[in-house]
Parts: sequence; C-alpha cells; structure tokens
Amino acid sequence: MKKVFNVLIEYKWIIFLVIIFPILLSQFIRLPLGHWTIGNEGSWVSFLGNYSGGVLGGIIAFLVARDQIKKQQKQYLIENLGKELPILTGVELECKKVLEQLKKVQQNYEVLWENQSTYSFSLDALIWSRWEKIHLINDPVLQEEMIMHRESLKRNIEVFGIDINTLIEQLEQKRSQERRMSQKDSGFIQLHREISKESAYLEIIKKDKVHYLEEMPYCIEKTEKILSKISKRKSKIHEILKKNDYYSKELLSEPKEYEVDR
Repeated sequence: MKKVFNVLIEYKWIIFLVIIFPILLSQFIRLPLGHWTIGNEGSWVSFLGNYSGGVLGGIIAFLVARDQIKKQQKQYLIENLGKELPILTGVELECKKVLEQLKKVQQNYEVLWENQSTYSFSLDALIWSRWEKIHLINDPVLQEEMIMHRESLKRNIEVFGIDINTLIEQLEQKRSQERRMSQKDSGFIQLHREISKESAYLEIIKKDKVHYLEEMPYCIEKTEKILSKISKRKSKIHEILKKNDYYSKELLSEPKEYEVDR
C-alpha cells in the first residue's frame, strides 16, 4: 500500500491529467457543435469504464515492471559486492605487508636520514596482481585512494631499493672513459648522451630518496586509513550479503572454527 501511495505522490500530475482528460473531452463533445456532438450518457459511461480499466491496468503493469527492474538492480549490486570481497582481502594483505615494512624503515629513520640521499633499504616485493581489479570496488573515493596509494607504494619500493653508490660508481667510470676520448672518436657522442641521461636520473633519485623519506610517516598513516576502511567495508558487505541470502547458510563457517590455540 505504501508503494502505491508513493507512486501516486510521485506521478500525481500525470495521474491527474489521465483522469481529467476523458471528463473534459466528454463535456466538450456534448456541446451543441453540430457533427461534433456525438454519443449519449450511456456510451460515455461505457467509454469511461473501458478507459479507466485500461489506465488501471497500465498503472499495475508499470508498478510490476518497475519493481522487477529494482529487484534486478539490487541483485546486480549484491553480486558485485560479493565480487569485491576477494579484491579487498588481497589489497588488505598487501597493505599489511607494506605497513610492516614501512614501520621497519621508520625504526631506522635517524640512520637513514644521516644518509638521506644515498641510503638503500630493500622492501619485499608486493604482489601487484592483487591491485589489478580495484576498479570493481563500488566506492569511487576508496577506489581513487587505492589507485594513488598503489602508485605511491610502487615508487617507494623502487626508490628505497636503489643503491645510489652503485649508480655513482658506474657514472664515474663512464666519465673517466669520456675524458680519455676525443670528441672525434667513434662512440663519443653516444657516451656523452648516456652520461647526461644518467646524471639527470641520479639527481632525480637523490631528490626522490629525500622526498619519500620525508613522506614516509604520511604514507604509513595513509596505509593505516585504507586498511581501516577496507576492514569496515568487508564487514558491511558480509552483513548485506547475509541479509539478502547471498550465502548458503548451511555452508557458512564461523570464525571460531579457524581459531588456533597457542
């Protein structure tokens, strides 16, 4: 009944026009306008009965169709939420892994800061395939944060692991070779280009090492916030799926079944 009332409120003007149109038409045709004046009261009662029956049938068909579309949309959303869970779990594992590693870096912050442009700290490689389907997460803000954080982590791992001293040594070897060559020698121009390119790259890496070391506390905080949001979203999704009978209750397991005594 409530649905019908809501539809009446939502489409009140259309319903009003549908009802008033045959009444106005009947009154207009009954005017003494020559051949326009047709029918009697009995025929108009019959017409109104057929008309109202057709309108009522149309309204019922509309309500049924709309209700069916809403059910299909809801089912589609429920299925998509179910697909989110393994994606969220994968990203959650990756964030926990990187958070643990970043905190280790933070513990050595003072030592690293003393050699801020030359330090090297190896971080375990992340499984980037776990991030590939984050576009399926139906939360634009969380999705955007994950994408940006993924790129940030990727660069963090790359920069932290680069050994500046090795790059400097390789560059010095090429510079030494260049000094022994004449500009007319074969390969001089190519070598000079390589030196220029590697020098620029070295400066970029030095700046990035300082930058990412300074940004590390914020990176840790961002990772913790994403983890918190993922955990809350997973819990909410489980609740929604249970309420909508997405799971087979007979096959559901309980967390306590996986507890291990230590």
